[in-house]
Amino acid sequence: MKISKRSIEHFTITTGFIFICMAVFSSILYFADQILEWNLFSRTASNFIAIIFFAMGIILVACFLLNIMVNLSIISSHFENLVDKLNRKDEKL
Repeated sequence: MKISKRSIEHFTITTGFIFICMAVFSSILYFADQILEWNLFSRTASNFIAIIFFAMGIILVACFLLNIMVNLSIISSHFENLVDKLNRKDEKL
């Protein structure tokens, strides 16, 4: 099974965007609960949200790094094609 670089890039961007939205929403709730002492969540639920927030951060970093690696691979492929075209033009001259 061969997966294209563009589909991996699209998947990591989409996953990263979804996790950023979820992280922003959950962090707003978590910090509002802590600062304003609303007690929206029990202590266990509050700890669980903090763990989920931390896990989403790790996944976001992984998606970011994977996206960088895929884009560098795409750039190097395009650069290689450009160099090949330039070499062929030089050989014709």
